[in-house]
Parts: sequence; structure tokens; C-alpha cells
Amino acid sequence: MVETVKVYDGLTFSELFCLEEMRKQYAENTIDRFNDTDNPLTLTRDKVKVKFMTDTNELDIEKVKNRICNDDKLVTTFARFKGTKSSTIQKIGIDKLEQALDRLKAYVESDATAKFSIINIPSIDKEKLEIFVTEDQVPILAALLENKVIERILDKSIRVPYFE
Repeated sequence: MVETVKVYDGLTFSELFCLEEMRKQYAENTIDRFNDTDNPLTLTRDKVKVKFMTDTNELDIEKVKNRICNDDKLVTTFARFKGTKSSTIQKIGIDKLEQALDRLKAYVESDATAKFSIINIPSIDKEKLEIFVTEDQVPILAALLENKVIERILDKSIRVPYFE
């Protein structure tokens, strides 16, 4: 026997079961896992640690969490990311990650119509195996986690869905 439920008001349905809050909780847990000192969630096969920083190079997880929780797309991305080996970002090395960030920087410097700027691109320290992310850089990190940075072949533009 198959039962169906017709939902006419998705917002009320979501509120009824606290689904939005649950997704935010999962997203915050992912950030906490990146920040864990004993067994952090890492990126790439080289185990790059993610460091969430302020513009003054201080660790600030709460600003990052607020940025994520105020954007449904970011909440979904971080809630879904588990860091498994099947993720594209886990299959690459630190050199490939650095090349991707350098390509984004080159694009921003060469195209005045870019929808993101140099301050939105995380920095990387290959020696320490760390990527530094401010609250302004969270959307680029999210796009990298989902492999959603898209370069168009014909016009050579780069699209990051969180800046649309």
C-alpha cells in the first residue's frame, strides 16, 4: 500500500518538521568538523586543513557560520558535504587546488565583468597544507566543495553559482 502526502505550502511543511533548522545544524556541524583540532575534516588527497579567518587573520567560526546560515544555497552545500573520497575535491592534490585558485585570481584580474572579486578567493599555504577562508570567501569554498566553478569555453568566463 502506497500513501501520498500533498504539500500545498512548502514553507509551513518545512517549519512543521523543522527541516530548515536541521539543515542549518548539519551545516554548522560540517564547519565544526573543519575546525576540530583532534580529527579535522580535510580537503584533497593531501589532507589540506581549512582555517576560517577574519580579515585580520584571527580565527572566527561564528562569522562564517552566520554567513552560511543566512544563505539557503550555502546551508545546503555545507549540510550535504561529508568529505568522502568520492567528492571531486577529495580526488585532487593540493597543486590542482592551488591551480584552481590561481585561475580564479587571473580571471578576476583580467575581466572587469567578473561577479566576484579577489577578496572572495581563499588563499592557500602549500607548506602548511592549509587553506584560509574568510566569511567573504565562503561562497568560493562552497563552489569548490561541490565542483561548481564553471569555466565557459566560448567566452572564457567563469561562473560561481553563489555570485549569480
